[in-house]
Amino acid sequence: MTELEIVDKFIKDFGQDYIALLGAAKMAAEATQQALSVEVVDSVYTRAGATNSNYEFKESGKIASKLRGRNQAVTPLTIMTLTDIVGATVVVRYPDQVMPVIDAIVARLGMLDVKATVEKQHQNKNGYYAQHVICEKACDGHDLSCEIQVKTILHNAWSAKMHGLTYKPEGYLDPRLATMMSTVATTIESLEIQSRLIRDMIHAGWNVEEKARQLTRRRTFEEMLNYRGAWQTMADGSDEMKALKSDIDAGEAWIANEPAGSPKLKALTDRLRKHGAGQSRYAWILAGRLATLRPPGELRRFFSVFADQWLNEAPALLSAKTVTPLEVTAVPIIYFVLGELDRAIDQSQRILEEFKTLLPAANLSRLRFNWAVYVVEREYHNPSKTSPQRDALRAALAATAEDPVMKNDTELAVSVADFKGALEIAFATTTEEVSAGIRHCAEAPNGAAESEREIARAYSELNCRLGWRRYFEIEARESAGVAP
Repeated sequence: MTELEIVDKFIKDFGQDYIALLGAAKMAAEATQQALSVEVVDSVYTRAGATNSNYEFKESGKIASKLRGRNQAVTPLTIMTLTDIVGATVVVRYPDQVMPVIDAIVARLGMLDVKATVEKQHQNKNGYYAQHVICEKACDGHDLSCEIQVKTILHNAWSAKMHGLTYKPEGYLDPRLATMMSTVATTIESLEIQSRLIRDMIHAGWNVEEKARQLTRRRTFEEMLNYRGAWQTMADGSDEMKALKSDIDAGEAWIANEPAGSPKLKALTDRLRKHGAGQSRYAWILAGRLATLRPPGELRRFFSVFADQWLNEAPALLSAKTVTPLEVTAVPIIYFVLGELDRAIDQSQRILEEFKTLLPAANLSRLRFNWAVYVVEREYHNPSKTSPQRDALRAALAATAEDPVMKNDTELAVSVADFKGALEIAFATTTEEVSAGIRHCAEAPNGAAESEREIARAYSELNCRLGWRRYFEIEARESAGVAP
């Protein structure tokens, strides 16, 4: 028999067993992806998926060539020593996620009675970066192997681009090409390290903001909506909705930590969809509570359906004095807590227009002030270009703090003072203006009542941090002579 005939017969004899082993490897990888989310594991694919075919095996000619390169005869026993006859690729987003993902995959392989060995990292091998996991399972007295490659997105893109040309060559490779590939791979690795640092810096900023958002979340439910007070009775709510509220309250910890798309979490959202259709007054609050417990953005559209339904029905209930104004004006606050600034702004404007004859003047003033808070934060992160329109916007925002309702309510003094500082920071064009804003934000909590002190300090700290970031941005521009 020729070498290729020997390989073809081997694959025919053991092919189903290799496919079963590959299935276990893929199952462990996909279960890890589901548990850790696509924010960690971007994709999982096999050779068939990469080539848009139904064939999972390494080409017979390449198998024979690899054995010849080892000075080994092509026999069934030598073929079994190869670990990449079949294989899967797991693509992660950042390099520091490689080993945690591998640990999770290895643990799941153990549950499937598959032995897993983590190989030494392939680092810049002719431009190739990856970590290999070798899966082994006994079959009729023989040990069959399957390979899982774990790579980052950038290295996976490079390997996919070059695979058909010079990537992992089986034969001779011009040393000049090897050097060029190595140089590119080193550049990619440098980019991966930089991407991780950028991610960590962004997450650090998120963590600072999250403290203020958590406090807002708690206050929204427990104080503004009197979640644990009058609403606790849900006088006109169904038994199913009352039970759902109790389950959400009792399950805050697991809801916050459950993997995205888990059946357990889906069962909860399905219950709310089923029983909330005719209970919009309570359904939007429970949907908001669920959304604020989950990662930012995950349940935003889920919440929006219930919030829109509630705002469509609320005018009639307000006219009948069946509900309170806060049950309407709190809707944009949930979007704010979720980090959806644009929607918080849009919903505020919607309520100001559609409910202007239904809400008391004091509630409209506070809602207008909240709208200004959202716009200021958006202007900080995405400033509009300097123009007469921007100047007019700043004047309109400042006017909300001068509203008599806001100026004369001592309970709102701290919020107004902090807002004025944030406004100065967001629209500042000089370091002096930023410094003034930082000073006002730092002084804002001084007059806070005991019950307000925690949230006041959280927002003061957040705005001061953002202020110093803006200060150094402007300082760098001023030193370089760049116009704002």
